[in-house]
Amino acid sequence: MATQQPNMDALNKAGKKHKANHTSPELVKKISSLHKHWQKLWLRSNERHRQLLEARTRLKDIAVARSFNFDNWKKRFLSWVDQQKLRVSDLFRRFDSNHDGMLTREEFIKALKASG
Repeated sequence: MATQQPNMDALNKAGKKHKANHTSPELVKKISSLHKHWQKLWLRSNERHRQLLEARTRLKDIAVARSFNFDNWKKRFLSWVDQQKLRVSDLFRRFDSNHDGMLTREEFIKALKASG
């Protein structure tokens, strides 16, 4: 969809130039109507494309969640902590993004995702 945007922009510019060159009001009205319908279709197709991409991402996330193995994750996480030479207190301090001394669920999840 994004690759077609320059084509759409060029058509819009051509349509505007075309409107100015014709004196027939009914032809201008038809061109304007067709242009508006095309714009609506274009916008609806872009929105549908966005929805489909979101749905595909959601399905991929669900597939990853289904295959989640806590033991594997734990091994990777402990390896990461060991490589970073962190103590658990240092780790949680690093996870605390707003530095209020409390680690919220969101902060914890965000930090775990960022850790790989």
